[in-house]
Amino acid sequence: MTEKTVLLGYAATVEAIIFASDKPVRERELRHHIPDEQDMAEIIEVIQQRFDASCGIELRQVGDGWAFRTRAEIAERLSQPAVACRARGAGNHCLSPADHPRRDRGNTRDQPVEGNDGYSA
Repeated sequence: MTEKTVLLGYAATVEAIIFASDKPVRERELRHHIPDEQDMAEIIEVIQQRFDASCGIELRQVGDGWAFRTRAEIAERLSQPAVACRARGAGNHCLSPADHPRRDRGNTRDQPVEGNDGYSA
């Protein structure tokens, strides 16, 4: 395996963990899934490149964790129900407006969603 292939594999793992979580995932939690010698900044950069400006979502640092968020320019164009309907866990579930983490513009909340039993510590 080439170094690039190994890096892409770790990036896919980190991406999946962040995607499956309802709240930002701390780097220390992500570290449990990759070798200590692997540079986390390099992994994050690979993921951010994958979700470039042509995508509707982006990987964003939120506090001391990482989370996928709707790009601000996209969120401005979407209605509240379209943003509220998001992928969660193994399937797609739509959130009611009362359940939505942020009710004004898009899913850009910088605070974790309460009640998660996901991967974050």
